[in-house]
Amino acid sequence: MLLLFLWSQLWAQPRIHAKRQTYQPLLALEQQVAELQLAGTDAAATETAERAATAAGMLMANPKQLVPVLDEFARIARVQGWTATFQALPAPTAPPATETPLYFVTARGKLVPTADNTQPFASLLVLLEQFSSPNRSIDLTRLAIRADEQGRQTAEVFLRAGCRTTE
Repeated sequence: MLLLFLWSQLWAQPRIHAKRQTYQPLLALEQQVAELQLAGTDAAATETAERAATAAGMLMANPKQLVPVLDEFARIARVQGWTATFQALPAPTAPPATETPLYFVTARGKLVPTADNTQPFASLLVLLEQFSSPNRSIDLTRLAIRADEQGRQTAEVFLRAGCRTTE
């Protein structure tokens, strides 16, 4: 009996302890997976996947897709009584070499009210509201409104659009 006890303490227990130590990171990972499975439901996972697909659909595939959007903005501005000139700023020739799934391209626009626009600031607010669109990711990043003593007004806008790094 003493021999069996010594063999257990000197030989078997150290080997069992060493084996448990090697499997400890795997056990911790398995515990984390079990906690995450309990934290999220299938409905929440489905909803998150749908929201991610919607967000990905709002991004442009490449910077060239910004030009038709800017033309549409100029048309909307004419309807609201503004003359608009938009210019896409130079985009990077290639997406950034980072791990991020998106990058941004920018555009600048100059808005001048037409002669028949009697309420330029009110129409500008309506115009800026129409720039935001629920189906694309374009942000107004800067707005500068200038007026001089002669009553001439101009507005300068800077827009930022999200583009996917992979097509």
